[in-house]
Amino acid sequence: MERSRECRRRKHRVSPERQQNKKQLLEYDDVMNKQRNVVYSKRNHALFGERLALDLDNAFYSVSEGLVNSFKESNDHEDFKLAVIMNFGIDTTVPRKNWKKEW
Repeated sequence: MERSRECRRRKHRVSPERQQNKKQLLEYDDVMNKQRNVVYSKRNHALFGERLALDLDNAFYSVSEGLVNSFKESNDHEDFKLAVIMNFGIDTTVPRKNWKKEW
C-alpha cells in the first residue's frame, strides 16, 4: 500500500515534465509537418509541371536578392560579379557606377 502511494506521488511529480516535453514535441512536429508540406508541394510542382515557372522565378529572386543585399553592405562590386557568375552562370549587367546608387 505504501509503495503504491509512493509510486503515485512520483508519477504526479514527473507528470508536468512529461507534459511539457510532449507539448514541445507536438509543436516541433507541427513545424516539421508544415515544412514537409511545403517541400512536397514544390516537389509535386516540379514533377507535374504545375507552377514550375513561378517556383523557379521565386528561387532566382530569393538568391539574387540575397546576393545584392550581402554585397551591397560590403560595397564589393568585383566579388558581387563573381558571385553572380558562380550562382547563375552569367555576367552581371550592373556597372560599377550604378553599384553605389540606392536601389
